[in-house]
Amino acid sequence: MASGQVHGVLIEVDGCGVLISGPAGAGKSQLGLELISRGHAFVGDDAVQVERDGEQLSGQGLEECAEFLALRCGVVVNVARQFGPERLRTQACIDLVVSPGPALLPSEPIPQYDILGLKRPHHFLATLPGSAETVEALVRHWHDVQAGYDAAADLAARQAARLNATL
Repeated sequence: MASGQVHGVLIEVDGCGVLISGPAGAGKSQLGLELISRGHAFVGDDAVQVERDGEQLSGQGLEECAEFLALRCGVVVNVARQFGPERLRTQACIDLVVSPGPALLPSEPIPQYDILGLKRPHHFLATLPGSAETVEALVRHWHDVQAGYDAAADLAARQAARLNATL
């Protein structure tokens, strides 16, 4: 079993582990707080311990700061105290990665993020703060892909059928 540490915030969103990565000051903790406020679970902030077991990646916060989320404004949030212990997870799988950066077109392939030799879908958001709904949509898309459904392929097929019907 391989292990290491990544810089970011890990949140469990509807059963999907989302690692929010990016440089200091990018808004990782702010986006994490938005997701916690929307009912999702906090796993770790800043330094996330990761383990690889076969094709599975899991992450957990450092034990001594497991319930704390530090915001850029100088405030430290005790997630269990402010939102309740049900909003904490000791660990979560890492299924998706989101980072600040230029968004891709729907026709572009989704890049992959390597953690301990395993690839995870890597989505870029123009800004991290204020993107909680987008992250939730990415998680719903991830669930669809896991179930074998590709919305982009479905849309392309419908557009092609419509185009062929009008010719």
